[in-house]
Amino acid sequence: MKKTAIVRHFNTQSSKKIALLLFFCAFLQLSAQPILTGVTSNRNLEKNFAAEQTAQKSQITSLNLPFFDDFSYNSLYPDPAKWMDKQGFVNNSYAIRPPTRGVVTLDALDQYGKIYAHASTLTFGADTLTSYPIRLDTLLSQNRPLRIQDSLYFSFFYQPGGGRASLTANVWERIGNQPEVDDKLVLEFGYLSEDSVFNEIDSTYHPVYVWDEVWSSEGCSLDSWLTEEPLTYFKQVLIPILNEDYLRKNFQFRFRNYASLENQGHAGRASNVDQWNIDYVKLDINRNSNDRFHNDVAFSNPTTSLLKNYQSMPWKQYRASDNKSNFNNKLINLSDGQKNTLYQYVITDKNNQSVGEVVSNNYNIQPYHTDGLHNYANHVTPEVHFTASSTSGDSANFTITHLFKIVGANDYCSRNDTCTFVQKFHNYYAYDDGTAEAGLYLTPVSTSQHSSLALKFTLAQSDTLRAVRMWFNDVLNDANFDYFTLKVWDDNGGFPGNELTAIEMLLPSHAEEFSDFITYYLEEPLWVSGTFYIGFYQNNAVEINIGFDQDYEGESGFTFYNTQNQWEEMFYKGVPMMRPVLGKDLGATIHTPSVAQKLTFYPNPTQNSVSFTIPDPHQTPTAYEIHDLFGRLLKTDNLNSNLNTINLSELVAGCYFITLKNKNHSLGTGKVVKY
Repeated sequence: MKKTAIVRHFNTQSSKKIALLLFFCAFLQLSAQPILTGVTSNRNLEKNFAAEQTAQKSQITSLNLPFFDDFSYNSLYPDPAKWMDKQGFVNNSYAIRPPTRGVVTLDALDQYGKIYAHASTLTFGADTLTSYPIRLDTLLSQNRPLRIQDSLYFSFFYQPGGGRASLTANVWERIGNQPEVDDKLVLEFGYLSEDSVFNEIDSTYHPVYVWDEVWSSEGCSLDSWLTEEPLTYFKQVLIPILNEDYLRKNFQFRFRNYASLENQGHAGRASNVDQWNIDYVKLDINRNSNDRFHNDVAFSNPTTSLLKNYQSMPWKQYRASDNKSNFNNKLINLSDGQKNTLYQYVITDKNNQSVGEVVSNNYNIQPYHTDGLHNYANHVTPEVHFTASSTSGDSANFTITHLFKIVGANDYCSRNDTCTFVQKFHNYYAYDDGTAEAGLYLTPVSTSQHSSLALKFTLAQSDTLRAVRMWFNDVLNDANFDYFTLKVWDDNGGFPGNELTAIEMLLPSHAEEFSDFITYYLEEPLWVSGTFYIGFYQNNAVEINIGFDQDYEGESGFTFYNTQNQWEEMFYKGVPMMRPVLGKDLGATIHTPSVAQKLTFYPNPTQNSVSFTIPDPHQTPTAYEIHDLFGRLLKTDNLNSNLNTINLSELVAGCYFITLKNKNHSLGTGKVVKY
């Protein structure tokens, strides 16, 4: 968690704790530590929004009771059959011990995964999660009007962001960001008013909605909840519907959150903040004020990799010793009574043949509200059995399917009784799960010092390193993008040692077509054996922001940083999102975006045009390319041999990289700011 956020998350605690944290933050600043931030975009949402635009559902007129969603499905957006908008982010990462796996998170990012354009350090309206119209005029099962006497109740669970798994966990192990007291989560009931009109002149419809705020919570601390009651990771809200104005065919409800960006005094650090996690939304009749328990057992968190430390690894490097000894399931009973349950898992190959399975005996699970999560070892920590030695080829996929359900009775929701995970053995190593809950940047003591970040890997057999994949977070105002050097080191007593190869003058970027990682190809394949490290070096004070997976649950001791001319082990829980690619030739046709030298452009910033100088007067550029900060080519053109000026008047204000070329050879690149 970023330093200012550490103080911020404790602003409701005693002044003594605040003073202690201020001292801790000051110590971090002086000793130049790596810092965690939120993320300024959600690359997963960016990617999926474009895909879903081509597959919109037909307009849904209205839904019938009951309404229920626990978000335990594999989609980044809320179910389009129930929800009208896509601003909420469905995920398994931000919530701590949710009622069932999967929550919807409201934060400061829009449906495209970007910080809202109107976001500021003052409180602003952020995400909205709106249901489709629901028929509350008729009880269709009995073919009669629905009445207040039918005891209609609305319920949901919620959790503020910025929590930690327990009060004994370190403060920097927080997931997400806590909403301040001025931030807010709001629930509104409403309907389409009869005042809505259709303009026959221009054939436009002008809907008028009535919205009533029926519940809200100001920003709060999950730690304070746990101090009062150790099992209260989520709170449930139960609201009766007593207003007859809502008994109509177009009743709707919506959640809204209000957020405020961090004001840290550093360009580009303002990032995603103020998360609220929502789960188990339910609207139905024949309920009462005591209807707080649900006949449902479920996975509270999804299953993960069968590997001890990796989410994925090269198939030729896999050994049985890479397996975990046990899975770690978090199983929950949401009812008010003991339930007899069944648990089993099976691992299948591409032909749907079993290559590992466990069927456990039935066992009683106690209610969560009295006993917490399920504690029967055969269900919670089953041994990992996986044998796939007969699989040929250089890659393989296996599907792990876990089942946990009530015996002899129907769960309220069977969907959350099953968890699946696709175990990938491809040509790369991955500690991370592909989702960046935070960003990591390095802060050297002064601008004259360098900083480096390294990630450790140990091979079972020697192999060829072909490329490195990295996930960089988008940064507000494009302030954190600058040059870095990709490096590979050998091992020196458990720390990065000698430099094996380096590619200078690289830029943070994103892969084409909304892919998550950018691939940087080595200029020459590198033969590696034993332990090696990948990472980057920077000799500037720009805070290059790389994705950081806080959900990593493997062993520690793989991440190292150097900000004071010596390597130290990372103290944050999690891993930076960097992946080495090994094995056979990738057949890459994309040139790694490296350049020979850094050019100077002036005036900089500029409004209309720039001139340039190059260190070698014998090199005469004949053409130029302009890229944006995501590596996308915006313009290429020839240069007038008598001029050293490039016209930028057609570009919008922003940051750009200009590369000068001569006979298809790059002479250098420079960063230009246009205002």
